[in-house]
Amino acid sequence: MVFSCLMMVLSVPAPFVESSVAFMTLVSAATMAHGMWTANALTLPTDLVPQAFVGSVYGISGTGGGLGGFIFVLVTGIVADKTHSFNPIFVAIGLVPIIAALIVRVCLPPQQAHEIWNL
Repeated sequence: MVFSCLMMVLSVPAPFVESSVAFMTLVSAATMAHGMWTANALTLPTDLVPQAFVGSVYGISGTGGGLGGFIFVLVTGIVADKTHSFNPIFVAIGLVPIIAALIVRVCLPPQQAHEIWNL
């Protein structure tokens, strides 16, 4: 999880490079990292909550993800309209996973954090 989280930061410099090859490489690496992160994050409910509540937690997290996606599209449009640039969005999508990882790390009990993060 830590490696994929750190790789997603590659989206931050992407809009500032001059080469389209460099841009595509950075965005592709960040997208791959997002897939790695998602694969790990989807297993968290089964690791953290009792079996009887796993379905409910997946439902709540799916709802949160859907609403987050809806809100993110609206915010992206507002930011692009105001700044005439997608640069702030690329910076945000590179930094938000680090914030999310820190929230997960802080909210977990120490033993579970150690097992999940392999620290």
